[in-house]
Amino acid sequence: MSPIQLFIDEDSMDQRFIKVLRARGVDVTSVGEVETISSSDKEQLTLVVR
Repeated sequence: MSPIQLFIDEDSMDQRFIKVLRARGVDVTSVGEVETISSSDKEQLTLVVR
């Protein structure tokens, strides 16, 4: 597992950006992948805070 984990919202979901991060070993999840586009920030945080 990467020491860096990012949850990318719809403002930064450019697939090229995500691919570059993953190629460098960064653990990236986007709101598109978890199907939470247009959810509130609070809902997004609830999802990713473990």
